[in-house]
Amino acid sequence: MENTNIILNALKNMQNDIRTMQDKREDSLWKEINFPCNLIDALNKLKKRELDLIRKNLAFKNLSSLKKSELALILSKLIPINYKDVLYLLDRDTYDLIKAIVKNAGSINRTNMSVSNVETLMGYGIVFPGLINNQKKLFMPIELINHFKELDSSELEKIVIRNTEWIQITQGMMYYYGVLDAWRVIKKVEQLTKCKVDIEDFINVISFVSDYYRQINFTDYGYKDARVNDFRSLIQEHNKRPNLEYYPFAKKEFINAGRAGYINDTSEMKSFIVFLQKNYNLSENDKNEIVTQ
Repeated sequence: MENTNIILNALKNMQNDIRTMQDKREDSLWKEINFPCNLIDALNKLKKRELDLIRKNLAFKNLSSLKKSELALILSKLIPINYKDVLYLLDRDTYDLIKAIVKNAGSINRTNMSVSNVETLMGYGIVFPGLINNQKKLFMPIELINHFKELDSSELEKIVIRNTEWIQITQGMMYYYGVLDAWRVIKKVEQLTKCKVDIEDFINVISFVSDYYRQINFTDYGYKDARVNDFRSLIQEHNKRPNLEYYPFAKKEFINAGRAGYINDTSEMKSFIVFLQKNYNLSENDKNEIVTQ
């Protein structure tokens, strides 16, 4: 009984520590800002590590030795120049978010967005968090609002549709298969969309959404579902059956499974479980975990 209490207390303390860290992370995001503002004003509010993250995400070279004020000034010039490339990473949700911000004179109330969502948008220099009249807002500096208005076009809309499809199919593949090498993912996306995939564009888009949605992780093997811990064991299981093809899910099934919070209890999932039972040793717990993951 004493050991049980020790363990429970340790878990409780751990939860409190995690909550404290999350609160600090949350509080550090929201800084007073005079709005409307220029990009340099928003960047000057950021910490050096936050500026460095933008520099790394946007692949700006030879800037690592700069002081905070120097880096902020350079970024204020480079971000608008490269804003088109950043917008070409967006999917439907992130694109609609920016549209809503621009439509609302450059800022909106923070809704149910997670800290990770906000940090990712800030980390790519897309949107910034701030306290405006003591309210937590997501805002865009004047230069970025103007650039978005100039770049928002039917071409960008097509890119957003393409990216959304890429993302949902890829997340759906990870949902069902757990882990796949990048080449196989790209080839499958090409097969399902019937369009040639630019490898660099694809990698950049998936890199962005892996930060934003946290459903996909990169590994030295390729991509994996974020819920898969021991991906190497999964790869070993795949390699034991080199002649066994992956279950042939339809494009619509991948897209549905690629949406956040998806739970599959359809006839297709039942067929998939039968397929796994024929080729793998599955316990009842394994089956239940696959269905609920």
